[in-house]
Amino acid sequence: MLKKIILIFAILAGSFVAGSVVVRRGLLLRYLDQHPDPNWVPPVEYYVGQGYYIKQNLTTAATYFIRVADQYPSSSFAEDAYVGYLECIHKENRLSRVELIQKHEDYLVRFPKGNHAENIRVRIGAYKSGL
Repeated sequence: MLKKIILIFAILAGSFVAGSVVVRRGLLLRYLDQHPDPNWVPPVEYYVGQGYYIKQNLTTAATYFIRVADQYPSSSFAEDAYVGYLECIHKENRLSRVELIQKHEDYLVRFPKGNHAENIRVRIGAYKSGL
């Protein structure tokens, strides 16, 4: 029984390491670009972005999120992915206030009746008031 547990653990650890290398080297993005299936690519990219967001690798998370919103705008993941992108660029604090306002206003153009529209309007107001 112990041998089976060790074997399962070794397989899981090896899969994690191999997956990490694939993502880090950009192989996953290349694969997804070569197989742009709108049924499974948006959720994959969205959840990989979520993983990076949880790890606080905001730049990489933003990359995955914006890819979903830009490449699959009709996907059910597009709006939440764009909001994830906005959250990343907000937390990164690398863009000017004017650029942040523009990116948030872009959300309202893309998703005028979106689930996050009111929160985005509030954030735009805060940016404009200097908060």
